[in-house]
Amino acid sequence: MSRRRFVVALHELDRAYGGPEEGGWHFDTNVPSTEPEHRRFLRVFRSKAKASRYRDRLWDQARKASEGTRDVGSAIYAGGQYGAVMQRGEQPQPYPLRRPRYE
Repeated sequence: MSRRRFVVALHELDRAYGGPEEGGWHFDTNVPSTEPEHRRFLRVFRSKAKASRYRDRLWDQARKASEGTRDVGSAIYAGGQYGAVMQRGEQPQPYPLRRPRYE
């Protein structure tokens, strides 16, 4: 029997350029934070409900800490926006796993 694990971690939010189609398009990204002080927020849960509650609290804290930084949609965004992400598995993964294609 496999054990379910839910990982909650801080991710840095960003927006990436997708391509020139239709006048240019962008897509949202998030990658696990590499800041040493953010590792202390990484938690592993067996219960999805507990992981969800922790993610919601952490998300609120991250948004409050990000107040005053530029929004990810700004052309001069220089980082500093974080969010909490819950994923099933062993390690936090970036989003999206594959670069989207314009169709």
